[in-house]
Amino acid sequence: MKIAEYAFALALWLLFCGIANAVCPCDIIVTMGQSNNNFGEPLNRSIDVAGPHNYQFTINGTIALANESLDSLERTKTTVGHSVAFARDYYIPNRLAPGRDVLHVQTVQGGTGFSTGSWNPGNALYERALARVNAAMALNPGNALVVVLWHGGEADVMHGGPNTIPDAFKKMINDFRARATGGAKVPVILGGLVPGWVAHLAPYQQANANNLANMCNHVRYCGFASSTLPVPLVSSKQPNGIHFNATSQRGYADGVTPGDSLAYRYWIAFKNLPDQKTN
Repeated sequence: MKIAEYAFALALWLLFCGIANAVCPCDIIVTMGQSNNNFGEPLNRSIDVAGPHNYQFTINGTIALANESLDSLERTKTTVGHSVAFARDYYIPNRLAPGRDVLHVQTVQGGTGFSTGSWNPGNALYERALARVNAAMALNPGNALVVVLWHGGEADVMHGGPNTIPDAFKKMINDFRARATGGAKVPVILGGLVPGWVAHLAPYQQANANNLANMCNHVRYCGFASSTLPVPLVSSKQPNGIHFNATSQRGYADGVTPGDSLAYRYWIAFKNLPDQKTN
């Protein structure tokens, strides 16, 4: 290849793969629910970075590196979630195909639930989340919607009771799969709540935790990331805080290796799902 031809090819690659508002075809990871998707403390700027092939679709509709904190309606800049580590440490090295990137679409907002009029089809927050997912899918015809990471339920216990969740979640995920581009069989992984917080409000909160853990008995292409097994994950405000701490969210207790975390447990639940293409 002549130098001029090589330069032209390189310019095209830079234009369409990984700068400005364009990346290579993307595997899209959606986070939905409440603040335990993104409120772990403390943020560590030497750990909580995107790594290769890891991008986010911002609230303003641009593409940026998926450095923590991910852009969301809460605009937090000093906390960490599980989705960046899920992609960086597990999905990208084990599942991402050559020539592709990951694109996160974070749609979470703290204090929201089904009983607060937030996540039911027709509610403003849910409809905005769905619109953002479809906008991200429209960025590239090669984009694929690969997983929804859901974490929520705390607000529904406070406002509607634990029995609010099962039917409302099923209706929501069925609607999402019907209306999200490429989402007909998209897997959904639910996460368990902070065990100390559940124990503090037991037995009322335990019923809610049980409903979340049992959701996959009623929803297809569904997995559950336990917060209690093999060991309980913990809050940033021990012993009964509502939010997981940063280590429980993404690992790196020793500052070097990922280790056990909510991100790892989401990955194991996702990895163990049957192939949607044959089910």
